[in-house]
Amino acid sequence: MASYHNPTAADVAALFSKFDNQDSDIRYMTLVDLNKLLTEGAPSFLLREKSTCNRVVDHLIKLLDDPNGDVQSQALKCIGPFSAKVPSELLVPFMEKIVNLRTQKSQDTSIPATAARTLILSFPRPIAGSVPSKPIQDAYSTVSRVLIPKLLGFYVIDRDPKAGKRTNPGLGMLNVDSPKGADIEAIDLLSDVIRCFGVMLQEPEIQALQQKLTEILEDSKTGPIAKKRAVASMSTLSYYMPDTLLSSFVSSMIESFRSAHLTPTKRRLLISLMGAVARAIPRRFGPYLQTMAPFVLSAVSQRELEESMEAMSEDNLDASAEEAKEAAFMALNDFVSCCPNEMIAFTKEIVESGLRYITYDPAVITNEEEDGDEMGDSEEVDFDEDDEDYEQEESLDDDENSSWKIRRCASRMIYNLISTRGNELIDEGVVYERITPVLVKSFKEREESVRLEILATITLIIRKTAEAVAPISLVTNGPTVSLPIQGPNPRKRRRGDSNAHELEEQVSSQGFASPTSLPSPTSTTRSELLRLGPSILTGAVKLLNQKLIPTKQATITLLKTYVQLKRDSLTDYLGKVLEPVVDCIKISPTQVGAQALVSSSTGSAATGTTLRIESLQFLSILFDTHSSKSAAPYLDRVIQGLLQAVNDKYFKIACEALGSSESVIQALTPPRAFGYDKSSGKYVETMFDMVLTKAKSNDVDVEVRQRAIHALGICLARTADARQHIPARKRKDALLFLRDRLKGEMTRVASIGAVDMILASSTNAQDFDLAWIREITAELANQLRKADRRLRGSSLSAIRRLAGNATASSGIDTETLKLLTSQLLLLFSADNFQHLGIVVSVLTGLVQKAPQVIVTEEVNSRICQVVVEPLSGHILDAFLGLIEAIGKQGVGASLMTDLLQKVGVNGDPSIVGTVVGTLLATGGSSLPISTNHILNELNTKQDDQRVSLALFILGEVGLRQGLSSNVQPKVYLDFLQSKSDLVQRAAAVGLGRAGAANTGSFLPVILEATENTGNLQSLILYSIKELLQQSSRVSVDVASYSEAIWNSLIKLSGSTDNKAVGAECVGRLAATEPLKYLPLLQNYLSDPMPSVRGMVIQAIRFALGDSDEAMDDALKPSLMKMLTVMLKDSDLENRRLAMTTVYSAARHKPTMILPNLSQLLPYVIRAAEIDPSLIREIQMGPFRHKVDDGLETRKGAYETLHALLSIAYGRMNHIEVFDRVLAGLQDEHDVRMLSMLMLSKLINIDPDETARRLDALAEPFQKIVSTKPKESAVKQEVEKLQEAVKDSFILTVRLRSRFPETSASSTNPQGQAWKSYLEYVKKDCSSQLQSAEAEIKSQS
Repeated sequence: MASYHNPTAADVAALFSKFDNQDSDIRYMTLVDLNKLLTEGAPSFLLREKSTCNRVVDHLIKLLDDPNGDVQSQALKCIGPFSAKVPSELLVPFMEKIVNLRTQKSQDTSIPATAARTLILSFPRPIAGSVPSKPIQDAYSTVSRVLIPKLLGFYVIDRDPKAGKRTNPGLGMLNVDSPKGADIEAIDLLSDVIRCFGVMLQEPEIQALQQKLTEILEDSKTGPIAKKRAVASMSTLSYYMPDTLLSSFVSSMIESFRSAHLTPTKRRLLISLMGAVARAIPRRFGPYLQTMAPFVLSAVSQRELEESMEAMSEDNLDASAEEAKEAAFMALNDFVSCCPNEMIAFTKEIVESGLRYITYDPAVITNEEEDGDEMGDSEEVDFDEDDEDYEQEESLDDDENSSWKIRRCASRMIYNLISTRGNELIDEGVVYERITPVLVKSFKEREESVRLEILATITLIIRKTAEAVAPISLVTNGPTVSLPIQGPNPRKRRRGDSNAHELEEQVSSQGFASPTSLPSPTSTTRSELLRLGPSILTGAVKLLNQKLIPTKQATITLLKTYVQLKRDSLTDYLGKVLEPVVDCIKISPTQVGAQALVSSSTGSAATGTTLRIESLQFLSILFDTHSSKSAAPYLDRVIQGLLQAVNDKYFKIACEALGSSESVIQALTPPRAFGYDKSSGKYVETMFDMVLTKAKSNDVDVEVRQRAIHALGICLARTADARQHIPARKRKDALLFLRDRLKGEMTRVASIGAVDMILASSTNAQDFDLAWIREITAELANQLRKADRRLRGSSLSAIRRLAGNATASSGIDTETLKLLTSQLLLLFSADNFQHLGIVVSVLTGLVQKAPQVIVTEEVNSRICQVVVEPLSGHILDAFLGLIEAIGKQGVGASLMTDLLQKVGVNGDPSIVGTVVGTLLATGGSSLPISTNHILNELNTKQDDQRVSLALFILGEVGLRQGLSSNVQPKVYLDFLQSKSDLVQRAAAVGLGRAGAANTGSFLPVILEATENTGNLQSLILYSIKELLQQSSRVSVDVASYSEAIWNSLIKLSGSTDNKAVGAECVGRLAATEPLKYLPLLQNYLSDPMPSVRGMVIQAIRFALGDSDEAMDDALKPSLMKMLTVMLKDSDLENRRLAMTTVYSAARHKPTMILPNLSQLLPYVIRAAEIDPSLIREIQMGPFRHKVDDGLETRKGAYETLHALLSIAYGRMNHIEVFDRVLAGLQDEHDVRMLSMLMLSKLINIDPDETARRLDALAEPFQKIVSTKPKESAVKQEVEKLQEAVKDSFILTVRLRSRFPETSASSTNPQGQAWKSYLEYVKKDCSSQLQSAEAEIKSQS
């Protein structure tokens, strides 16, 4: 091969003489050199060499007809690089010579079409939304002037009237008059033309191509493969059809369906075409389904079934009719997936047709069809225990019976129907009364692929049921298990907390909760499925004995999903289940070979490896959800299987086996093993030895060692109170091993996690060696200076556990404490808010144990640095806990001096005052100042900052000292008259905080002050708000004054200025005596004054965020009724407030609203829609602006939907949610950003529906990223647009990564709009796309 540094036209010309060489090898190598020249040459090195280019064209055309196939292939490879270098005016003659080529020496007649396709694919392509460049216009001109006429056999558009007479294009490449009909290669060429240049095709060209494709589809001589390609081309073309042409096209299909001469073959073709078009343009084609869907449904009607059975009995079954049924179910599947809203009207017919043909098998003449019709009304499905295994039916011959294809497509259609509209079908009872019994009966299906679809569908039904009754998924130490929502915690909660968070706390233990039998199901949905449970389990258990791997894997997946729904459901089946599952775990690759099958519904392949992994995951969930006693008889076989799997060479299997071992260890150790045979000790020791050996092994993957260390930590933690299970010598050896692994780079995080678990469970002094504790503490402290955020977080968690373990922390000596404190101070800063709360809580525990060692000048300095930051929430609570501990230990003198002298008024007076007040109230005589000093400061200082600081200090002191405080209400009341807003607010807050602990002295004064008017009323409201907020903290009962407070609040809240604060006070007061005040609030919701109703709505919102168990019990019977009344309010502003109340209920009281969510969702969905009647125009000077009065309500609706996604998506209509997301992306900025947040969640929550909506997402995304700010735009508008564009690119990258198959270029018409959008951003927004990719990478 020649070497070229800077290719020129002369180098190309030098090759011409070799193209005619008799030796085919020389011709081949010359073409290789030409390809290299064209590839490496500059883009313009042939632009001025027309004669050279013409000769290259001639030689390439000649070599395309070369008798040597390798030479032909190399000539094809040169076409693409040459077209990029050739002058644009030579593209037309080049294309003409290619399409007019007639092969004489070559036997391959597809060369002209292949060469034309190569040339087309090498052209620059137009992108929707972008102005085509000159090279793109030249390429399209070549296609339009030469290729399209050649394909059709006539000119569509007269490009140049002055050009004179044109040459006749001759017989079209798509001519159907040949003996074999249309050429497949020519159809593929047409498909490439449409895909590459469909954006630029003009309407006459689209119409002509559509007519030609229709002609091909109607031609009787054209083969089925060619027609299938023509259907794909037509679906791609439909994307570019204008509305009028699409309507005409659909009308022609309708006429064809109504034709009296419609043959089964033609019917199948039309049905396939409808399905393909529905996939390509679902939004545009959907409205036509009302007319067209019945034609498809008629192909799988009861009448068609009867005719097929009759024909089969006469041995005259038409294969074309069977193919039409298969095509009908495939089309219905497309309709249901791509146009779900339009197919709602046909739900009954779809279900009936699917169930009718799931058991369709003309080759088996039995009474099963009659039984299947009765199945929907039967109470349960019975399986005869004496039935032979289903596998025995597999000997039937299917060579001439293709009915299994119909059954498979029917099952797949039912799967997609449940996937898109499962919640509605479940609520209507269709799933359990009609669908599930038929599916269970079909467990006896003899065709493997059909059986997989059936198993996948039942698994989906179980999963949908679990989502409907247990919407909150909690992550435990084992597998993810969906748990029923528990009742609220009786403790008081701050605003911002939620029941969902409490649930996580309740199950965050390391598997200590012993699974018990669940009570009888109260959910109708769940009980309906569990009623069918025995039939499902009986059939599934039999399928475990199948030899085929895909069936085994799908069955295990089904059982795993069912166990997650009902935890103890397999107790009576363990003997039949565990034996085949353990056999699956022990299976070796040599036993299964490369056997694999992919389920179309689940999209997952089944192999020996995936079967073992699925079996191990199932085993883990089984031991997590069933009692130790029930699994005891099978432990020998289970542990043998785990021992073999743990030692497997494939790291994924070994890791899953270790995870399953963790579940077995938890089942065999206290408290779950209480009451169980003590022989479990030998099993625990066996598992312990296995895990420790694997953790110490240096010849296994890092992932396996890390998982083994985690399992070792669980084993040591669970046996802390049952040390007879593991000898002390082995236990000590394991602890020393963990100490050493803390120093290893690859196993450090896993070892810290293991230590964390041990410290959390071990409380006996015999569990720890003092030297081990000190070494562990020092090593954990040293990790805090590392840059790895995950490592720092894990170390902090372990240190917190260490500080909270009285036994372990008592063994830390002074030097180690000093080291630990110095390392903690590295993270004790405002720059480290992520870990600040944990650091402060650890320091609090250490101060309580060794105050003189911990509280140093450095600690005081860090406190003074942090106190000036905007602390709030749990961080502020933890910070005050540290200050309180320092004060109670009597070591706060120097800190007080520093706070007053170095901080003083430099920080927020409310925060600094609270901190100083906390220290002053708890430090007592150990401090250099007292309350009297603060009072003197208050009376002598004129600086507003210092006065307000003193008032905040006194307020906190009064709150903490209560009746022993010597500060009287008059001190605060005097400063309410101050001219400074800062002082007034400080006096109001101080009055309320002090009054919360001394209601007898303060409340009468406060209530008396409410009689005042003007600004003083608002300040007194702030005092009442603070008093009510702090009363629960100091456990003071305000019941004796509640009626007086209520009356004052109702009166004060009537003012517009006081409505918000008054509503919060009313809500907090109602939370103290819910039985008394909730009925009053409910009555006020019907008040004729909109302002009163609005105040009550806000009050209920605040009550939801600050309530206890008594409040929850009072709310349960009336909350849904109150929310419904609010949402129906006639006042727009009140409806907006009602939407925020629903949002608060979703966050704080999910257990109350989820059972009746269907009552609220219609109002939320309706509020999320744009109401044109609320949009008005206002005149501002010479300009008119549109104002949307419904925007705020709409924002509240989207916030509510966003909150519900995490806790109740399984109960929501998925189609409606996605419709709102798509509409929100084209709404105002705030709504658009909320829609993007929702979409980012939906990518993971519902990937199937997200993939279906990619085409619909392309348009709003492209509109956002292509929007340019106006020249008159203000800074805020520019920033909003930049934020929207940035988030759009981030979502684009995430969607492209999540759905690579749809995003990649392919001939599939589905996803065409999404692919076009991706091409647009790659070309015009590459830098922004790269920035988004970099940001996502940095976050991960």
